[in-house]
Amino acid sequence: MLGRFCKAAACLSAVLYVLVYASCGSVDLGETGLPRMSTLPDPEVFGRSLHAELARADGCAAAGCHGREGASFRLHPADPLGAGFEAAHPLELPEPQRSDYYTVLAFSDLAAPLSSRLLVWGEGADGAHPGGEALTMDLRQAVVDWLSGEVP
Repeated sequence: MLGRFCKAAACLSAVLYVLVYASCGSVDLGETGLPRMSTLPDPEVFGRSLHAELARADGCAAAGCHGREGASFRLHPADPLGAGFEAAHPLELPEPQRSDYYTVLAFSDLAAPLSSRLLVWGEGADGAHPGGEALTMDLRQAVVDWLSGEVP
């Protein structure tokens, strides 16, 4: 008895599916597709030059600022990576560059680099950054170029 009921339910489901599908006609899905994926900014540029500028011990990574434990935007001073260093992915960066790379990305907007919190705060505009203006024009431009994928 249960077998006949299951067969009838399956048949009814199939009929309902056909009726619903047939009644819909054709559906215009419009422009469908996945949004363009953002590529990650070049880890080599970050490790060779940008990190050293952002994480200077006498700059952003000073002990009382972004070098202190518990800072929301913590940076770690380190020497720049050598010219022979190659990294196709940020996970190939050594510490502390790797963790600082992701910290910087967390405060960046890859779709609109100029709107990145890193840049807005670093400009010190409207008192957004307690440390005032922290990014020089050259460093700011280097960050924008790096986030935009424009490698010098």
